[in-house]
Amino acid sequence: MAAIRPEITGKRCGVTVQEAERPIGPPAGDPEDIESAPPKGDVAGPEVKQPRARGPPPPTLALTIPEFCSSHNISEAFYYELQKHGKGPRTMHVGRRRLISVEEARRWRDARTAKSDSVA
Repeated sequence: MAAIRPEITGKRCGVTVQEAERPIGPPAGDPEDIESAPPKGDVAGPEVKQPRARGPPPPTLALTIPEFCSSHNISEAFYYELQKHGKGPRTMHVGRRRLISVEEARRWRDARTAKSDSVA
């Protein structure tokens, strides 16, 4: 048990003089007199967590707006500017979240690529 430090806690420690003078540790005597109790519960010890399986992450079916912007190397401000002018990808509403499907992101990229190819 940790000693209570009254200068830190502001409380009295509550230890009597007799308790403070009592030696700490097992009772004095012959070590063979002490009976050892068998371990309780699991003998193997604490459960060890297995490492996560390595490999590619599971496929993503939809992207949040920050994920879409970072994967397409555009800022969120530019994304909202595109949306304001009707040139951004279509979004779907799932609860309170707005998501962009990977198919819509691909369609949006293809449309932007087709426009840039026709200009050149």
